Amino acid sequence: MLAEQLVRATLARFEADRQESIAIIELYLNNPAGVAEHPSIVNEIATAITK
Repeated sequence: MLAEQLVRATLARFEADRQESIAIIELYLNNPAGVAEHPSIVNEIATAITK
């Protein structure tokens, strides 16, 4: 059914966004070079979380 496919596609997009945000946060927390390029790291992490 089309409605079910649309719901699954939407959920997949949200999960992909979630995984991207987790990867970005882990990069900031585990890579000193990544942190150095983003002096407002708290804002960057907050943005990734709310995305």
